[in-house]
Amino acid sequence: MKATTHPVFLHVQDDLNAFVLGLTGKTSAAGGNSWNISQEGCWDPASGTAPDDEAYIAAQIQNVLDRGFPVDPKRIWIWGRSCGGGMAFRYACDHPSQIAAAVQLNLFGIRTDLDPACVAGHFHFLAIHGTSDTILYDNNVAGNLAPSTVEYVSVEVDRASPTRTSTMTQAATQNGCSGSLSAATTGVLDFDSLVAGNEMDTKTWGGCPSDGAVELWKLNGTAHVPTITVAGYNAMLAWLVAHPKP
Repeated sequence: MKATTHPVFLHVQDDLNAFVLGLTGKTSAAGGNSWNISQEGCWDPASGTAPDDEAYIAAQIQNVLDRGFPVDPKRIWIWGRSCGGGMAFRYACDHPSQIAAAVQLNLFGIRTDLDPACVAGHFHFLAIHGTSDTILYDNNVAGNLAPSTVEYVSVEVDRASPTRTSTMTQAATQNGCSGSLSAATTGVLDFDSLVAGNEMDTKTWGGCPSDGAVELWKLNGTAHVPTITVAGYNAMLAWLVAHPKP
C-alpha cells in the first residue's frame, strides 16, 4: 500500500515494515478537512449531513484485512492531529478490541453528556498538547482559550465546558487506571522546531493495566500546528511500537 505523504508517516512503511492508511476527513464548506468525532463538534454543519466517519475508517481497515495483507492484529494503531486526533480517540474508544494504541495531537476533550461511553475494553492512549494552542471548537464554533488553561483541554477538564471530560481522563477511566498523573519529567526532547530547546515534558497516569497505558506529552510554547522534528516523529513511532496489544 502507498503511504500517505504526511511527514509523520514518511518512511514508516519501510522502516517499520508497516501498512499505512493515510485517511482524510470530509471536506468542509470552508475547504478544510473535518471529522465527525462527537455530537458537538469538528464537522461542519454547512457541509451537509454529519458523516459516519467511524464506519468509514472501519471499512478502510477491514479492506486491508480482507485483502490478505500480513497485518499483525496486535499492532493496529491510529494517530491524528486536531479534529483527526479527536477521531483517533473516538475510534479507539469505540473499537478497543481492534486498536492497540491511539495518539492524539492537539485536541480537546469530548463531551460525555452528549456522547455514549466507550465500548468495554482497553487501549493505550497518548495525548500530546501544546500550551500555546488556543484553538477551541465548542458546538461547532471556533473560539479561543487563554494559554494558562490550554493544558487542561486535552488533559484533565476543559473548564470552558464543564460537562466535557478530557480524552485523557476518559481513557484512564476506561482502562481502569487506579492512580493519577505523575510528576512531570521535563525537557525530554525538542518535539517542535518552532520552539527553542527541549520543550516537551512527559507525564504518565499511574496504576494502568498492561494493555491500557495512558500518557501525556506537554509541549511548552507549542501552538496548534507544530513543526515536528525528526526526534518528535521518532518518539511518536517508538511509543506506538512499544504499545501493542498483549
